[in-house]
Amino acid sequence: MNKRLHILHLEDEPDFAELVRSMIEQDNLDAEVKQVKTREELEAALDAESFDVILSDYHLPSFTGLDALAIVKKKCPHTPFILISGTIGEQAAIESLKAGATDYLLKQQPERLASAIRRAVEEAEERAKRRQAETELVRREKYFRTLTENSLDVLSILSREGNFLYASPSIEHVLGYTPEELRGQNAFAHVNPEDLPRALEALQSGIDHPERTFKIQLRYQRKDGEWRQLETVGQNRLQDPEMAGIVINSRDVTDRWRAEEDVRSSEKQYRLLFQCNPNPMWVFDLETLAFLEVNEAATKHYGYSREEFLAMTVADIQPPEKNDATKDVALNTADRSYAGRHRRKD
Repeated sequence: MNKRLHILHLEDEPDFAELVRSMIEQDNLDAEVKQVKTREELEAALDAESFDVILSDYHLPSFTGLDALAIVKKKCPHTPFILISGTIGEQAAIESLKAGATDYLLKQQPERLASAIRRAVEEAEERAKRRQAETELVRREKYFRTLTENSLDVLSILSREGNFLYASPSIEHVLGYTPEELRGQNAFAHVNPEDLPRALEALQSGIDHPERTFKIQLRYQRKDGEWRQLETVGQNRLQDPEMAGIVINSRDVTDRWRAEEDVRSSEKQYRLLFQCNPNPMWVFDLETLAFLEVNEAATKHYGYSREEFLAMTVADIQPPEKNDATKDVALNTADRSYAGRHRRKD
């Protein structure tokens, strides 16, 4: 102990109180001792200050050491309490320890006092550290639960075989299952059969290469039967004793996937309308007049291949006398069709 101790001594005999001070000094225990004699003085001292350890006589004129212990436990339950008595029977000693006393000493053996104080303070400090660690653990667990309950992502931990060891509360919002329903169930039981081989391959890759993360997009069936598109990232933490599983983070990307599908569908429809149109069609740059795209009808009608077209400009198919005005015409008629003569490859 490197700090100066603050000791409260409940004792009505001045001679013994002085003996206690003397024993503490002789043992080179750095301490400040405050003496009180009555219940009122004890309660006032506890209300005014905090102490590292409390020493109390067992027999007092108006109340007992057990009464004092009850007061201490109510006001400062974590402070070590040592009973000291001239005549304390074995049963009384046992009762005092059951009531919460840290230790008890006989006045006839004061040489144990300093070591008992040291041990009591050290044990109290250890208990305080454990309480602090437990409080921090509870705080972290509450923090983690709040995050997982309100997250749009689903956090889960799978066994080597792919069974659910843990699923965050958010899984109920995303997939309709409660974490309790899924615990012990195989995570791949609800994967779309078409996506299942890729999913199993990704899991095996994660097992074989724990230093790598794996990522896969798959369809997963909700409890109500609806298929949802999940984007999943996983990492092998089987060797981590705190995890002992494969950590999976999944996000529902169904809306994004559907939007992308709509874009792909629109683009496909546009290409069909453009490429399959029986009339020659092209897209060109307004500034350079360079061809950007042409359809099959244009290549057949003009005799140029698609590659030849994309190396040309609109001016290349205009009669020579029209070339100077081609750009102005193109700019002025960008949103309209116009008639004119064009040259084929022949």
